[in-house]
Amino acid sequence: MEFKDLPLRERKASRTRLAIYRAGRSLLKKKGLADIRVEEICEDAEVSRGTFFSYFSRKKDLIIYSIRLWSIEIGWHMARMPEAALGLSWIEKIFLDLGHEMPDEPFFWKELLAIRIFEPKNIHRLNQNEVSMVTLGDRLLHFPDKPGIEDVLEGTIVTYLKQNLIIAMEKGELPPGINFESTLISLTSLLYGVPTMLSGYTELETLDQEYSRQLNTLWAGLRVTCT
Repeated sequence: MEFKDLPLRERKASRTRLAIYRAGRSLLKKKGLADIRVEEICEDAEVSRGTFFSYFSRKKDLIIYSIRLWSIEIGWHMARMPEAALGLSWIEKIFLDLGHEMPDEPFFWKELLAIRIFEPKNIHRLNQNEVSMVTLGDRLLHFPDKPGIEDVLEGTIVTYLKQNLIIAMEKGELPPGINFESTLISLTSLLYGVPTMLSGYTELETLDQEYSRQLNTLWAGLRVTCT
């Protein structure tokens, strides 16, 4: 299916929602949510304040919507990767990519970390895929060069960490006796905890290196304790 095949009303809604999203992300490159007024977003997106709240109930929802789009894109790429690139290699690559991206958009990622800390129930609902935020029109408009994007699970980064942990165990990259849930908690703790601890010291310029060190330590520990 193509975006042009959708009803006009759906196409208009997706154009408006993505215009608001892009305006918000652009402003987040310069400052945090507390310093961004809804009116600024509306001006850049060329919508009214009422229209903004018709699509997003609060500014924080722009962060969550961003993560949903990002996760869909990750899922699309992952579905097209050869098996050899999945498992531990995929986990290490996604951490490396994040290690490069976070320093470039510190305000956005700090807002996400804050939501993760202060709104755990909302994040849990996202992880369980109990909430859908991205419409078919949004997918087709935002990812016009990705055929099949409409079939990708909305998910979160945790969705794909789980899948690749399972693949790593099936490939023998990790011992079969590891505690799956504990390992997943360790990975997500690294994901959110390492940049939190580094931010007060290095402004995240060494985040990719620290992620790599911490992952290597985790893998080594799992192999020792489960043999």
